[in-house]
Amino acid sequence: MSAIPLPLSLRTVPESLRFAADEIVRFYPARFAPDGLPVDIAFVPDLAPNACRAEADAASVRIAAGGATGALRALGRVMGAALSGGIESFAEAPFATTFGIMPDCSRNAVPNVDTLRRLVLKTALMGLNAMMLYVEDTFPVEGEPYFGYLRGGYTPDDLRAADDYAAAFGVELFPCIEALGHMEQFLKWPAAAKYRDTDRVLCALSDDTYDLLDRCLASVASCFRSRRVNLGMDEAWGLGTGEFRKRFGERPTGEIMNEHLRRVREICARHGLRPMIWSDMYFRIGSKTHSYYDPDWSLDPEVAARIPRDVQLCYWDYYHIDRRDYERFIGFHKRLGSDIVFAGGAWTWGRLWNSLAYSERLADAAIPACRANGVRDIFITLWGDDGAECDVETALPAIQHAAELVYAPSGRLSRRLRAANFLGSCDGRYADWQAADAVNTNEWFHDRSGGPSNAEKDFLWEDPALAILDPQCPDDPAINAFYARLAMRLLRASRFSRESAYLAFQARVARALSLKLGLRNALRDAVLAGDRDRVAELVRTRLRPLGREVALAWRLRRDRWMAANSPFGWEVVEARFAQQCARIDTLADRLLAWTRGELASVPEIETPLLPIQAPGDDPRCVTLSGYHNIKNPGCIK
Repeated sequence: MSAIPLPLSLRTVPESLRFAADEIVRFYPARFAPDGLPVDIAFVPDLAPNACRAEADAASVRIAAGGATGALRALGRVMGAALSGGIESFAEAPFATTFGIMPDCSRNAVPNVDTLRRLVLKTALMGLNAMMLYVEDTFPVEGEPYFGYLRGGYTPDDLRAADDYAAAFGVELFPCIEALGHMEQFLKWPAAAKYRDTDRVLCALSDDTYDLLDRCLASVASCFRSRRVNLGMDEAWGLGTGEFRKRFGERPTGEIMNEHLRRVREICARHGLRPMIWSDMYFRIGSKTHSYYDPDWSLDPEVAARIPRDVQLCYWDYYHIDRRDYERFIGFHKRLGSDIVFAGGAWTWGRLWNSLAYSERLADAAIPACRANGVRDIFITLWGDDGAECDVETALPAIQHAAELVYAPSGRLSRRLRAANFLGSCDGRYADWQAADAVNTNEWFHDRSGGPSNAEKDFLWEDPALAILDPQCPDDPAINAFYARLAMRLLRASRFSRESAYLAFQARVARALSLKLGLRNALRDAVLAGDRDRVAELVRTRLRPLGREVALAWRLRRDRWMAANSPFGWEVVEARFAQQCARIDTLADRLLAWTRGELASVPEIETPLLPIQAPGDDPRCVTLSGYHNIKNPGCIK
């Protein structure tokens, strides 16, 4: 456990913050003591709601804040300073009015209420004041038993309990539902046929659809204090081309969007809700290439004029590392006349661990662009595409990084303060989490676009015998030694604190890669040379230990999942670990049978591998994505 050089004592706390203060003491009990340095917190009228200042001396710390957000940000900063060796006076205020995260609660993993509470507590100590829950079909809707069927959806009591907890920390909790596209999980059931346009898009202009959406909005209106709701409406591919066309004929996409939004907006008004939507469909309509990020975008003025001005447009962008790109598209959004929300990303999707370095680069470009262009509502998304293999809490250092950019008076990041504040909010050493990112981001692997490398997922999940990505693995023993050292580094780091324990998962993955990278080539060379002793040695020293490391990672991920999420959905990720372990076991048995003379050949090892990247590509650039593309060369339907 981490050492505590300076315990604190919360001496004076506003009554409205008492519950939150007690929760923080309960969560981090070793940081507080009755005889610790007294901390007094007071709300003062001369500060903006999210602003704070602290005056510190040897006798006490006095925190003044405009509201809960500023007070908890200041407390988190004081806690970090107490752990880092010295508390200094400071004053700060964020440029953003609303600053929050959006955990994905629908892409296989449904975070349980305790996880939502933990995210509220830690991010409130960073200075965040909002959380948007992305729920496609994982919230309750009266009369729709197939909503979230066998997917671990929330009950009304779950959502109200999470909302009560968030409110005690001054955090606005509200939902992001889907009122048009991304509804394939629900629409696949025969019972949902009457709502279907295509297999993933609701049928706009249908009375059945608006009856469904009325019940959806009634549900969220009853479960959350906030009157905000994100209606989604993004990536509605094929809108108007399925059942809609049969019933209503051919209609321009922009016309369908506007009419549908008008009708859903009326439902929101009946339930006292203020809607926002993702903006991409309006941008795709105005692009000749149907691209969201088209620099030549231009929307028909007639379509633009009909976009309701009281619906916030949420500009999402997780891909650009140049501030000028964000400024261009913020400018495009301003042309539409609606209030802008910006949603960046901490890369948790399609991966086993958050891409910290890339998430930092995105924030470094996006947040200054928002600051300079008057965007005051900012969210960091934590998507779970491809099965939610990644635990959302691995993104906490990326969120801390973004928070420092939002709160820095000059807009310039202080790495020293970032490290201290992460220690304060999450009881973690920032450098340890940067080391965890090195399992993906290192000198051997990168992405051609400058995006996040995904080496650990690519090489962990590829079949040990068929190994389609191995031609992209450098033939360099130094890479195996690097991963072995990194594994030891992460195992030590995992013992630093309770909140750092999950670093052990990355340690096991790093150890597995140290054994797996180059193994297929070594086995093939030995088999082709007829060296049975060498093959037996590789099975004993590398292949069997690889299976053990994968099994250890499997158990760590399972324990984390069961503690953090509904048990539903784990079967998807577990099948991937199980397949890898089974394939390693089968390969070992077949190789040992060959060493005994029971097999004449091992064709799955002897077959030469071909490069999969395009001619001229850097072989270190991994070109596949998604588990089903990585695991083997077959396209099995």
